[in-house]
Order: sequence, then C-alpha cells, then structure tokens
Amino acid sequence: MDHATVAPNGDLAFRFLTDEWPERDRIAVIRDLFARAICRFELEPSPDHRVFGEAKLRAMPGLGLAHLTSSPAQVWRAPTDNDLIFTVWFAGANSLKHCGRETAIGEGDAFLTMSTERSAWTFSDAQFLSFRLPAREIAARVPDVENRVGRKIRRDTAALKLLTSYAATLQDASATATPELRQLAVTHIYDLVSLTLGATGDAADVARERGARAARLSAIKADIVENISRADLSVASIAARHRLPVRYVQRLFETEGTSFTQFVLEQRLARARQILINPQLAHFKMSMVAIEAGFSNMSYFYETFRRRYGASPSDVRAEARRDN
Repeated sequence: MDHATVAPNGDLAFRFLTDEWPERDRIAVIRDLFARAICRFELEPSPDHRVFGEAKLRAMPGLGLAHLTSSPAQVWRAPTDNDLIFTVWFAGANSLKHCGRETAIGEGDAFLTMSTERSAWTFSDAQFLSFRLPAREIAARVPDVENRVGRKIRRDTAALKLLTSYAATLQDASATATPELRQLAVTHIYDLVSLTLGATGDAADVARERGARAARLSAIKADIVENISRADLSVASIAARHRLPVRYVQRLFETEGTSFTQFVLEQRLARARQILINPQLAHFKMSMVAIEAGFSNMSYFYETFRRRYGASPSDVRAEARRDN
C-alpha cells in the first residue's frame, strides 16, 4: 500500500503509520518509504517490542525531510551516494557509530553522517528529524565538513534551535506553494544546517543574513499566532521572549513590506472570522469573539473587521449560518 502523494511539481509528500500494515510487512514499509525521502538502510527491531513507526516524510529537489517516531531498533546503512544526513534527536537514547567514532546522542542533540561511509545506530523508543542534503552544497559553506561527521552537536546550539523551528513550518503546504518558495526554503535549510555545523567567514555572514533571519521571522510569526488572543501581545514582549532587540523584530517584518502591528491585526481579524463562521461556536457573544481574537476595544474590532472583510461581524456570522 503506497501512501505517497505526488504534487504537480514532482515533490513527494507522504505519511505512514505502521499499525495500518500487518506486523510481517512493517519493516519493509518503513525501509521503503524512508528511503524515498532520506536514504536506504537496514533495520533490526528490538525482540522485546512490537515494530512501530510513524512518520511524516517529504522529498523536494535538493532536500529530503523525515520526522519519525520509532520503537527500539538497530539501524545500519551501507555506503551509497554522496549525500549528507543531518539528524536532530528529540527523544530516546541513541548510540551512533560512524567514521570510526562512537558517540552517545541525547535528547535535543544532533549529528551529521555521510552516505559514503557506513553508519549504525542503536536506539530506544525514539523521535527524530532527519534532513537529506547534497554534500556539495554544505561543503561549499563548511569546507571542513568531513571533520563534523559522527560528532555530537549540543542541543543548546542557537542555530540548531532555529533549524528545528523553521523545519516545522515546512509541514504547511503554503510555505512551499510555488517553485520560488520551495527553492528559498531549501536554501534556508542549507544555511541553517551550515550555521549549526559552525560555518565561518563570508558563508556564515550570508547564512545569518538569509537563513537565520527567515527562521527567526518564521518562529516569531508562529509565536504571534499561538498567543493571538492575548490582549497584552506586543512587539516588546515578543522581542523579549526571543531574546532579540525590539528594532530587529520590527525590521524583520519590514523586509516583507509590512509591520509587526499590521501582521498582528491581520491575524486577529482572521481569528475572529474563524470563530464567526464556526457553527460550533455560534453561541459566542460578539464580546467573547473579540476577546478570543485579542481585541480589548469593541469599537476598534468592529471598525477594522468591516474594513478588512467589507461586512460586519454579525453579517459574516449570518451568512455562514445560511451557507450551513
């Protein structure tokens, strides 16, 4: 059974849950689907646990992504192509053997392996994120990249945090909806991996200006959306939470031709509209709709909502009821 979907641009995006297959087929399923996004490997499950795997995988030109949850196992990979595999380990103990090194990888740490060299992992119940990257792209940014393979990258590395948060945004199809956006996202991943690996000089400057800025803006936007109902949401509070100067945060939005205030307002109006058209929330009074969207002033809420959608909140709710 193939759960892969092919986008019009040729990208692959697929998910799998091994419980959908008979026990006898699960190892083959994991091996086959993971290979389509990242790399081929052999898998020996723990004899004390049933085989379980759940994954979100994506393959784009120049980049593979795999977010996997797995039962305990031993995994090894024979030398194949010239790609690099960069992995962030979120949960579970992991012992890595690669390029003559044996390294203990803890939760939140990361490591780099080369597909041209044999590698082996032994892990407990695990959750991790892997990136498949062309070696030439990373080597152009980190000339001594071969010295980074098989070594632990500590979880408190600033660029690593940016990389994982930015990668999460790529699950949203709108983030890579056009060829230009896809190529930009791939370049940003290259930049962030390179910074995590310790890029220096001009390559690091370019990566910080391009990939790191994009990742910070993405993380800030996600933070705003998550906290949009808070009336005290402000550029100062967001800047403090992300340990950035207020003016830097403002400039990030200015690079997109908008402002922090405009973005927050747009998200609040969108949140209010989502509530108004949701039949399960039809019992919300208008004051509650405004509060849930982060508006503390009802007059301002009505004024900006009508300007944005060309109708009052009550009209939008009434139209939604007719459509349902």
